[in-house]
Amino acid sequence: MADERFRFFSGLIDDWIKHLQNCLNKIKSQTLKQKSAYFSKLILRKMTAIELKKSLIHRIAEIDDEAFLRAIMTILDTKAQPHFLSLTDEQRSEIFASKKDIEQGFIIEQAELDKEFNKWLSVR
Repeated sequence: MADERFRFFSGLIDDWIKHLQNCLNKIKSQTLKQKSAYFSKLILRKMTAIELKKSLIHRIAEIDDEAFLRAIMTILDTKAQPHFLSLTDEQRSEIFASKKDIEQGFIIEQAELDKEFNKWLSVR
């Protein structure tokens, strides 16, 4: 029984070693940027949100490029801010008037509008 378990685990270890060797051989020919992307994908696939946040905090702390940090800040700001559309009074009244037109049946299908538009263009 012990021999069977030993052979089983030995086989698993051999398989993992072969897998790692294949990965390393694949990586040897890659540039540093490609290697970094490969390992990032490998690591990020297994991370929870908390682990990912911690990793990002540590990686950002190592960056000294101010322009790059500002770009990251812009990305974070756009994600963090609620996206509310600010409308003028005129825009609001146009929307309400359009809703009223729709309720009263004053609508036209796009295909019909295209036909009318093309007719108008041909007259000119």
